[in-house]
Amino acid sequence: MKQSVNATNDITFPLATVDLGDVIAYQIKMDDGLLSVMVNGTSQSVNVFQLDPAWTNQTFYFKAGNYCQDNAGLPDEGDVVSFYHLNVNHSP
Repeated sequence: MKQSVNATNDITFPLATVDLGDVIAYQIKMDDGLLSVMVNGTSQSVNVFQLDPAWTNQTFYFKAGNYCQDNAGLPDEGDVVSFYHLNVNHSP
């Protein structure tokens, strides 16, 4: 995540070590600026409105999918993600 609206670098919160073939459960929740992420029961929260009040004027969205970040492997490498259950809840 970005620490501020105009930041060019990201902040990361490693929550779990996942091996190939592991099944994980995760939840992403945003409530009044409090962003909470839980992976396999381990959670991390940060109030993004306190990090940078400019976040209050932004629209947030979250995506579920496969976003492979491995640019160092062989050209024919790939990855696969399977979803067994996906629940989406939007509150005004």
